[in-house]
This record gives sequence, C-alpha cells and structure tokens, in this order.
Amino acid sequence: MTAITIIVPVYNVEKYLNRCIDSILGQTFGDFDIILIDDGSTDTSASICDRYSEIDNRVNVIHQTNGGRAKSRNIGIEWSLANSDSKWITFIDSDDWIDKRYLELLLQIAVDNNTKISACGYLRTGGEVKSFDYNEYKEEVCSTEDFYMNHNINTVVPWVKLFTKDSFRSYRFPEDKNCEDEFIMPKSVLQHNQIAYINLPLYNYYINESGFTQSNWNIRYLDGLEAVRENLDFFKNNCSEKLYLWQINNYIINIFIQINQVRRSPEFVEEYEPYLIKLLRKELRHYRGKHTIKLKDNIQLFEIAYPKEMQIYWILKSKLGFLFKEK
Repeated sequence: MTAITIIVPVYNVEKYLNRCIDSILGQTFGDFDIILIDDGSTDTSASICDRYSEIDNRVNVIHQTNGGRAKSRNIGIEWSLANSDSKWITFIDSDDWIDKRYLELLLQIAVDNNTKISACGYLRTGGEVKSFDYNEYKEEVCSTEDFYMNHNINTVVPWVKLFTKDSFRSYRFPEDKNCEDEFIMPKSVLQHNQIAYINLPLYNYYINESGFTQSNWNIRYLDGLEAVRENLDFFKNNCSEKLYLWQINNYIINIFIQINQVRRSPEFVEEYEPYLIKLLRKELRHYRGKHTIKLKDNIQLFEIAYPKEMQIYWILKSKLGFLFKEK
C-alpha cells in the first residue's frame, strides 16, 4: 500500500522542474506516488515529465489542455482517489522544492500525534539553499483554529501540509477563480480538530518574479478578497466565536491592504480605489461591535475610510488634546 500521493501541477517551468522532481525522488521516505499534471505547457516541461515517468515507476503523468492550476490540482485529487491506495496527500508547486526529510517528518508527526493533518515551516528563497539543524526544532500539536490564527499563511496555501485523503472527498479548488487556495484551504484544514506542526523550514518556496503572486495589483486579486469574505460565513456557522471575530478583522485589514496596493497601480486606481474605499466603510459599519480594529492602532485605515471625519478628529485633538489621551 502506497502511503502518500504527491500532486504537482506543471505549467511552463522547464527551468525549475528538474529541481522540484529531484527533491521529491530524493526523499528519505520513499513510499509515495507522484502525479505530474502538465497543464498544456508550451516549453519542454511536458517532455521532462515524461522522461521522469520512464525512469521511475512512482511518477505518473497527465497531459491536458491549459485549464489553470486549480483544475490541475483537482485532476490530481481525482487521480489519487481513483488510482492510488495512498492514505495521505500533499501538494508541491513545480517551481518549488522540498527538503529531503519533508515527507518523513510530516508523516512521523502526524502518526505519532494521531492527527489527520500536519504542517511545517517554509523558506522564501530566490534559489539559494540554507542549512539548518534537524535536532533544533519545536514540535507542537494544537487546535486547527489556533493554528489558523497563528500561522495564517501556512493555512491558506495547499503546500507545506500533509493531509489524509479524506480531507478532499468534499472539497475541490474553484476553477473559475484566482487565489483559489484561499477558497477551500481554511475549510479543508478546519474540518479537523487538531494539527501537528514542526517549525523546520522543510519546504522551499521559490520567489518567481514573473509569477502571479509577485505581480502588481490587478483585478484578479479581488477573488482573494471574495474568498476571505466567503469564509466568514463558514467560520460563523462552523467555528468558534473567537475565530469568527478574528476573521472579521482579517477581512477588513485585507480590504485596507488592497486599497494600498491599488494606489500603487495607476492603471487601476481610478476605477477600483473608490469601490474598495466604499467597501471598507460598508464593512466597518456592518461589523461594528464585532471587529476590534482600533483607531489608535490603525490611523491610516480610518483616514482612508472616513477622511472628512478624521479631519474633524485631528482639529479637535489639537484644540482639546486632553480629551483624547489614551487610558
């Protein structure tokens, strides 16, 4: 019985693909199968995938017309459910690579702690490799809600985690959205009560300057905002009040961040800055009494949302400063 299925979407990554696959085949834990989904690559990525499938029978390849990363991941999940007897699934992006003990340690802490999901740290890198001591690490088991609030980035990306395959029997990545990870990853993680976490940077996240996540703001980023808002309903109905209130703050701060990003994108600022400012005001009013975003800690946010009111605030503070002293 194969233990782990590794799902790797592939699209025009000929410069990095060998590094990614070699890091998988070089794992200290070797009981896995790989599914490489070639998403209609126009460079040599497809032939690289085929070559690896010829030299290692753990490597499986699917070629498809270009449909996007979400579709590729979904096909990988479907392939694993139909063709592999593995219990676990992990996702690796094809321009990234993993430490040689990535699978070994993620599986070990999950089994030792009887959890259905485990996670590790990651390193943002331009290609350099940094060494670390495997013995100097902290392992913890916590609720998935605490993990979400303390390791938010680790939660909303599909990589850096090992899931039981059952985690994805009810969830698929939305294929008509950008930032597709953020729509389902919180749900797939929070359906479990506990997670095992090791803080070693076992995953190397390559900073690809031409990639979507490194580009200037564009309309596709609104999908990410939609995902955070959609998850609010999930948290309200399925999670603790504490996490629901935390997500409200996260949502409002996300709107604020997008406003600042739009302001650095001249081609979009005229159309989308007013929309986002209006949305910020609306949600501050709608969630009044629930969010904990305070004026003293978020001056710029309130100046963007309520510029006229803040002008009055500053005038009054300069004249009646004693009334505005923090307690």
